[in-house]
Amino acid sequence: MEVQMEKVKLPKPSLAGMLLSPAVQFERMRRNPRVLGPMFIMAILLSVMLGAFMYLIVNDALIAQIKSAVPDQTIDKATFQTIMGVTGAVIGLIASPIIFLIGGAILKICTTLAGSDATYKQMLSLTIYSSTVVIVYYAVNNILFAVVGYREGMTSFTSLGSLFPSGSMLAGLGSVFDIFYLWSFYLLFAGLQTVAGLKRKGAWIVVGILFGITVLVSVGSTLAQSAA
Repeated sequence: MEVQMEKVKLPKPSLAGMLLSPAVQFERMRRNPRVLGPMFIMAILLSVMLGAFMYLIVNDALIAQIKSAVPDQTIDKATFQTIMGVTGAVIGLIASPIIFLIGGAILKICTTLAGSDATYKQMLSLTIYSSTVVIVYYAVNNILFAVVGYREGMTSFTSLGSLFPSGSMLAGLGSVFDIFYLWSFYLLFAGLQTVAGLKRKGAWIVVGILFGITVLVSVGSTLAQSAA
């Protein structure tokens, strides 16, 4: 007598569920990590959001500044907005998968050093799904930019960076202290405990390392832009 074993179909983690029931999604990631589909969806969403952001930061003050730098060139605001929007969308589409892959690799290295046997696929999945908060970040800030308008040097309404002079080290440092960035780091902290099986202390150490890297990148890029 043959016994047929049915393959149990494990539930997939949900991107939207990360905002409402992250604990459920972390458990699903542990058992059934998903990568390609979520990465594609997130790349499209980030492309749209970054494109909208780049479109919205083009204002009359920026156009006047460009015209003063290149007085011989005729610059149409609508055309320049379109160019900036398309450029932002292309950058978002290309850069986001690369950032996900690198982020997953960093998480894999950190969790391995912490004694976890979590796979790269699990860590990549955790990186992608935790980034859903970034979509909310862009959505909120884009709406506020559309309503209030863009001010030179201001990149976010939800961080401390705008409280300091544009291009300063404090501005770069303050931009990391953003409601949504901190939310995403907390999701990583909780996810590392479920998906990678780390203890609270180990999860805090890994998140601390990632936060430190983020601070260095943010401050470095801010200072580089001000020096350019």
